[in-house]
Amino acid sequence: MMGKRYRRYRRRPLRRLLPFLMLAALCLCMFPAAAQDDSSDFVGSFDLQEIFQGNPLAIDENNILFSDPLNNRDKWVVPTWNSRAMQQNSSVESIREVSMKSSWQLVVDYTLDNQSSVINSRADINLTGSRGALAIEVGYTDDDGPWMYMRHWSGGRWDTTYGRRKLSASQVSQTKPLILTFDAATGKLTLQYGQDGALQISTTAAACPYLQTDTASISISGVMSWFQSDPVPTGTISAKFNSIRYTKYTPKFVETTVLNSAGQPMTDDEKKQVHDGDIITIQAEVKNTFADGDPVPVHLKLSDNEDLATTGLDFDDTGWENETQRVTVDSVEVADVNITGPGIPLSCKPGGTLVTYRAKVVNPDNGAVTVGQMIEDDFFLSKQYSGTELVPAQPLVPYDPDKTDQSTPGSDYHYSRLPAANANGWNNTPVELSFYPGDFDRFVVQEQRGDQLVLDSGNTRHQYTDEQVTCPVEMWAESLSSGSISVKAMSHQIVDKT
Repeated sequence: MMGKRYRRYRRRPLRRLLPFLMLAALCLCMFPAAAQDDSSDFVGSFDLQEIFQGNPLAIDENNILFSDPLNNRDKWVVPTWNSRAMQQNSSVESIREVSMKSSWQLVVDYTLDNQSSVINSRADINLTGSRGALAIEVGYTDDDGPWMYMRHWSGGRWDTTYGRRKLSASQVSQTKPLILTFDAATGKLTLQYGQDGALQISTTAAACPYLQTDTASISISGVMSWFQSDPVPTGTISAKFNSIRYTKYTPKFVETTVLNSAGQPMTDDEKKQVHDGDIITIQAEVKNTFADGDPVPVHLKLSDNEDLATTGLDFDDTGWENETQRVTVDSVEVADVNITGPGIPLSCKPGGTLVTYRAKVVNPDNGAVTVGQMIEDDFFLSKQYSGTELVPAQPLVPYDPDKTDQSTPGSDYHYSRLPAANANGWNNTPVELSFYPGDFDRFVVQEQRGDQLVLDSGNTRHQYTDEQVTCPVEMWAESLSSGSISVKAMSHQIVDKT
């Protein structure tokens, strides 16, 4: 760290660390019938400024300068614990709070150099939850020498110590990693100093009330103090952020489907009966697939990836007649939330979590109805995506004499318009429109000027013989037995015999 040039802190654009090209799985232009999921084995960050913010003396990428008294006299303060002393410190704090129901690990390389003429010189990591703060420290004091501590500050003093280890001067004179690990299953918090694991202290949530919290903010800091009558320390405290991550979390979308009135996944035939204006219930199952993993707080949201967009659905119930949005998480109704905006809060856990929410089908052209979703964890804001075709489109296939695979009318193709229009889009002879019953029972031709033509098994043909002005028509087919409606197609019937 010596000799490194720093620049003043500024927030950088978020660059979410999604591991090892996981977004390559998202480069699909179409939704398949089943959901696409991009579950990953790493949820965390190697980028300090994605997770932390604050006002240290200086910062360059992941390198932080916390204390440099000789060159930052304007940052000196008189500490409350001794009016004859002087102190200089700074910190960065987590932008959001980490879950204390989940296992995680923080790795920071600290350098505490030239500790002469100091009262104390220490590297601090503080966890602050609903019950107060726990200080996790490595450093040096003039009366106690070098040490590792887990302790609580109250009333101008350290009132309770939860972990302590004496060190030698040589052990704190080098750049070494502080590895802070929390295991949610046991409630154990461990501080390791150095790579070899020989220097450790720990405590548990059972012993330390400040770990008995659902979430906690994390701060990383450095502090140096000295007596005003002594020379100003020439040493510095600096750090390099390496990583922070959940250690037992591999999120995955298991399945997304649309439910019928009995609360069961719709069959393919039932999906054909879903039409424009219907209110449907969507069910998504998410799971932490890590073996013996932990529950992790996340939000279920609509996808922000354009390749996994939502089509044909409206989630705002203000326009629903006599119907309202209803969200459940593991069968428990959750009020005042929606899949839109901030999303639906839930716990992504090993046993899986079932979420349901409602939507209105807005699908006048009878295309495919799709939903793109993501689960975003509350601390790292990592995103795992899913895209699902809930209701497939029912194609309306025209006859094409150049195709060799159209041997069966009514299934391989549904209608014909013959003869084909010329290069200018019109005909100078009569045009015959034919319908071939099979997949569908009725064929509807709706002119934009208001006239409607319906063909069925008793009336399969209609001929345009007279001069026809340009009149766009909308065509679709219906099955009275299954209730399905095909996608809509546009055409022009133009006959000009001149």
